[in-house]
Amino acid sequence: MTVILTAIFAALSVKNKVSIGKSTLLAILIIIPVSIILFNFGTSARFALYEQQTSKNIDYEQFYSSFISYKYKNDWLQNFANLFDRIGFLDMATDIISNSDVYEKAINFELFLKSVIDSTTPGFDVFHTGRASSKLSNVYNNIDFSENIANTDQMTVFGEYYVLFYGYGSLVVLLVAAYFFKLIYLSIRSANTFNMYFYRATLLYIYYHLWLNSLGIDTLIIEAMRLSVLAFIWVKIYGIGMKYLTKTCNEKLVMKQYKNQVKLF
Repeated sequence: MTVILTAIFAALSVKNKVSIGKSTLLAILIIIPVSIILFNFGTSARFALYEQQTSKNIDYEQFYSSFISYKYKNDWLQNFANLFDRIGFLDMATDIISNSDVYEKAINFELFLKSVIDSTTPGFDVFHTGRASSKLSNVYNNIDFSENIANTDQMTVFGEYYVLFYGYGSLVVLLVAAYFFKLIYLSIRSANTFNMYFYRATLLYIYYHLWLNSLGIDTLIIEAMRLSVLAFIWVKIYGIGMKYLTKTCNEKLVMKQYKNQVKLF
């Protein structure tokens, strides 16, 4: 899925549209049912592994027995509810919106600021605050915030902004933020077409993965900074490489022309 989305972002940055041919449409029609089956298989396999309480030295006979038992005890059609919830992470957004008064402990600007500072200070933490996305687990598991949990949850921009901007007021902020992304996208121009398309594709990635499917404003800021630096470095490396190739090709062309002239004489 990540590869497909990356290809879509690249196509959008170049053509400003995505064209789907007949062969691609046929592939999509095949991939969708296969993905649904694999999702159900993965869900059953996860519960079977959970019963073993280990990810090491798996007893495959026990795994198979647990998998078959889970498969027949639980109608696979029930997994479609989880599948549709997972599309767009609707389950997470609706949970946060429905319990905004509870989740505001983990979704607030103070925690975001502390998280950004801790993630950008080299080698040490100032506030010892984890990412906001990990603090959601503290909330719904009723665990003290002093404990840092490795698990992270996506809030989506809809759930996050609902908490931050007091309900329906978040709609205005969403529109302004989306328009801001559009302005940045259109402002990315360069005489070098590769640079322009690469930066635009990077922005589309940030827009979709870090903003729409938000893990928190803190994660958006931190990961956007990292991606921007990496994109800048990659563009510079690409530029140096292209200059070297161009120089080499020009030298070979000059030598070829020189040899042709020598032959004429």
